[in-house]
Formats: sequence, structure tokens, C-alpha cells
Amino acid sequence: WRLLTALQLQSVPHGRSVRACGIVTVRQRPGTAKGTMFVTLEDETGNTNVVVWRDVAERFRVALLSSRLLVVTGG
Repeated sequence: WRLLTALQLQSVPHGRSVRACGIVTVRQRPGTAKGTMFVTLEDETGNTNVVVWRDVAERFRVALLSSRLLVVTGG
């Protein structure tokens, strides 16, 4: 799988599986989100907002909370 930039992600059809990479600029886990985490990744073309569901956030907790650079797969 190749990594897509934030700019390239804008033209990908909804529901398609993709991979992206970026520097973590924001991590949010609001108390009202029932365990969902929101992560913003930045690359040279812009920002990508990532929704990480509770079960995935628990499985990858250490990486999500400590990494400065992340590769994410989703769709």
C-alpha cells in the first residue's frame, strides 16, 4: 500500500481503504466521546483528521500517546 498525502486524501471516495502518514499535531480524547480519540496528522500538503475508535485506541494506546509520527490505515 502506498501512503497518501493530506491533499490526495481529499479526492478519495468515502469508504475506501487508505494509508496516510504525518506528524502528530493534536490528540484529543474528550470525556463525552466514549473512548474515541481524535488525532490530527500534518504532512507537507496539509492536515488529516483521524478518528480512532475505542477498541483501536486501546489496542494501540502506547503508539497513539507517545508517537510523534504515525502511519494510519483506515477507510
